Amino acid sequence: MDKTTFALESFKNIQDLIKFVDQKSAAVMVFTGLIFTGYLQFLTKLRLENCSNITISGILVFLTSSMTFFSLIFVIYNTLFNVLKARIAMYYNGEDLSLLYYEHIYIAGKEKILQQYNSLEEGNILINIIEQQFEVSSILHQKAIALRKSLKWLFISIISLLIFILILNLN
Repeated sequence: MDKTTFALESFKNIQDLIKFVDQKSAAVMVFTGLIFTGYLQFLTKLRLENCSNITISGILVFLTSSMTFFSLIFVIYNTLFNVLKARIAMYYNGEDLSLLYYEHIYIAGKEKILQQYNSLEEGNILINIIEQQFEVSSILHQKAIALRKSLKWLFISIISLLIFILILNLN
């Protein structure tokens, strides 16, 4: 396998990993929706009472309910805006033109892209692949970190929901 083929295969692998992270994020969103629906069902069982009747269990219900709500909101926000949002390139210089980056192709136009392809040498192919490989690696890194954070907060929301349900059913 030559260098260009190896770099291209690595680039494709990173893109596949990005798709995998996005698919996991979609599953997190579905699961979050189910938890939110269950949470809302249990919220309908609550009744507000006079502030003079505050109990320890009432405070615990309020705290666990709040924790569930805010952790679910964080999971939704983080997943939408830190995992699933579309990314743009960050590491290209203003003068660079990559034949693998959609935005550069769009901005350059058909004529310039055709000219670039016609004058392309083997060494420059490898450079284009490596530059784009670095860009998508950065995107994958950011998405993976954000997905891990969403999963941690999803777990916190599950635990707080379970405690909320338990305390609610004990009353």
